[in-house]
Amino acid sequence: KPAWENLKSGLDSDRIPGALLLQSNEGLAVEKLVEFFSHALLCQNYSSEACGFCHSCQLTKSQSHPDLHWIRPEKEGKAITVDQIRACNRLAHESSQLNGYRLFVIEPADAMNESASNALLKTLEEPGEKCLFLLVTHNQERLLPTIRSRCQHWVVTPPSTDQAMQWIGEQGLSQVPAFALKLNMGSPLKTLESLKNGELEEYSAFERCLVET
Repeated sequence: KPAWENLKSGLDSDRIPGALLLQSNEGLAVEKLVEFFSHALLCQNYSSEACGFCHSCQLTKSQSHPDLHWIRPEKEGKAITVDQIRACNRLAHESSQLNGYRLFVIEPADAMNESASNALLKTLEEPGEKCLFLLVTHNQERLLPTIRSRCQHWVVTPPSTDQAMQWIGEQGLSQVPAFALKLNMGSPLKTLESLKNGELEEYSAFERCLVET
């Protein structure tokens, strides 16, 4: 939420950089943040909240917006290749299809191989007008320092224990021990999933066995 509020402020004041780097631990729903931001950026009503009704919003919802491009590995565990980045570089220097922003989401950005990273760097040095590259990563240290230096950084941090436990309670689960959150690296989503899957019960049973032994 703090990252989203800051991004909304940038949208309201029309202070959008050419490149954003979004760093997040796993399990913090960063994909929702990217969804909210991309919808708002491409909305034809130009506000920090997507209207949901304009032609652009309808295209974004149907995942067919001509100015929204996702660059991901072609197969899980594979690298983002230089050919993929060169293709988006060409698009970055073309005109917008709907006279608004063009958004390129590279996720995970740390999957770019060295050639791809160097190809992207050239475009980041001379970004096109109303063109934004959004790099999403859980491991920004794997990115080239030169790429990181050309991006505005936003970090999605885990919520406090109190915030996380309150949210879990709002999902219909009460009396959840705080250590359940620690077992899941502070991620409320992963904690909720582990509770529903019975993993916490398995851990508690294992712990009891150790104590009794």
